[in-house]
Formats: sequence, structure tokens, C-alpha cells
Amino acid sequence: MEKDGKAYIKGLRIGWDSGEGGLKLPDEFWRESNLFQADVLKDWLYLIECEYENAVARMRKELAASRRAAEQIRQLKQKVLRDD
Repeated sequence: MEKDGKAYIKGLRIGWDSGEGGLKLPDEFWRESNLFQADVLKDWLYLIECEYENAVARMRKELAASRRAAEQIRQLKQKVLRDD
């Protein structure tokens, strides 16, 4: 445990090839009270939801940029064909 009463724990798993995640919290977490577990899990859910929303926003931004680039290429092709 760190000086301020906070600690990092193992438990998150990631499949780099599959893009899947998992959770296996250590026994020390499950030995805590139900109130403690619920409080910590709720905090994590909120923070993970925020990270998820940020990732989706970045993905949408990338998609919009790709669509704009594709439209610009389409317009350029049409212009070249008209100029021939």
C-alpha cells in the first residue's frame, strides 16, 4: 500500500490479439466488506465508462476524418475525369 492509503492491484486482463478484456480481482479485495467492494466497483465503473466514452469519441473523430478524405478523393477523381 502507498503512503496515502492507495494501492494498485492486479486484476485487469487484456487480449491484445482479440481486443477482449477480463477481470479477476485478488482475494484481498473479496475479503473486504460488501460496502467497500460496492463502493470501489462503482468508482471503477464510472471511471471505465468515462474512458470508454473518450475512446468512442476519438473513434468517431477518426471515422469522420476518413469519410472527409474519401469524399475529397472522390471529388478529385470526378474533376480529373471532367478535365480529360
